[in-house]
Amino acid sequence: MESKVHSQLSRLESKLNNASRLDDCSVKTPSQTPLSAPMGTMSYATAAAQAPQQASQTPRTSKQSSTCLPEPVRFVVRFHGSPPPPAERVLPKIISDNINRELASIPTAKGLQVIGSHWNNLGNCILTFPHHTTLSLIQDHLPSIRKAMGLPAHQTISHDAPWSKIILSGVFARTHYDEPVYSGETLCEALLRNPAISRLNITQYPRWVRPSEFIDGFKSSILFAFEDPDGSNLKSLLKTNLFMFGAPVHAKRWVEKPCLCQCTCCWRLGHLITNCRSPTRCCICGDHHSEDAHQSKCTACRKENRPDSRPYDHPAHCVNCNGAHFADAHDCPERRRFNIPAVVTESTPPIQGPSMEI
Repeated sequence: MESKVHSQLSRLESKLNNASRLDDCSVKTPSQTPLSAPMGTMSYATAAAQAPQQASQTPRTSKQSSTCLPEPVRFVVRFHGSPPPPAERVLPKIISDNINRELASIPTAKGLQVIGSHWNNLGNCILTFPHHTTLSLIQDHLPSIRKAMGLPAHQTISHDAPWSKIILSGVFARTHYDEPVYSGETLCEALLRNPAISRLNITQYPRWVRPSEFIDGFKSSILFAFEDPDGSNLKSLLKTNLFMFGAPVHAKRWVEKPCLCQCTCCWRLGHLITNCRSPTRCCICGDHHSEDAHQSKCTACRKENRPDSRPYDHPAHCVNCNGAHFADAHDCPERRRFNIPAVVTESTPPIQGPSMEI
């Protein structure tokens, strides 16, 4: 009997041990990873759903916006199209040293100094000041800067800022024929009496468009420039009634003229022979032959049956204005559309005359 009971207890103990081992295998620990099912029996969606997820992702670092450095203050010494020749231009270092030496001797110019200077492509001299320099401090000491640079008192030195240029026509130049035309100072005084202009920052003072010695009437045109960062001052001024010397004047936008140049192949204005695509023309008669072959190929000369040795006596013909003059004549009216002086051709010297540039 005892043996039978002992046998049943042994079987029961064995079952309990087996059950305990099964329970231990079915419990998952946090460090265990579930087994993957065979790929043949798992769908793509299931595999994607069971893919391990990254605990954390590296956050994207946003680019730090670069700090904009303040721009220095620049003033321009303007020579109005007649700069000193390159060989006569003072070295930038000497210009800066002379200005700083002059300013250092003035008590009211304390802290004012030029950090650099250079010549630009137009032949104007650019003076650069530190960004914290006030415009009023520089403008108050422009006479000292002119003195240090050896410039006359009327030399234009203005702030390098966006500007607009305007032309006023119908301005009285004199009251009697035997009087000289009004000076630049008189023009400036009359111009600033207009409230719309007095509030502007004039960068280039008014001057006559034509040379004063060529103004033979009572009226002529002047031009001047002013700071205009967004163009609003120009638009407002063109709509304003302006007066000078007690009479109304007409304002319009100044349009820069291209530099005068002339081709020696076709003799047209506005380009040089290096860019010419037109056939050869004669500078004398305008026919399609060279100037050297004029007497042998000119239509008028051949009609007169003149020998090559005898000079021609028929009128010339300009290819630009159809006038009775050579194509390179300095008094051709078509030249008024261009800025003078400039090099006319590759072989002719520059035209001597007033510049129309500011």
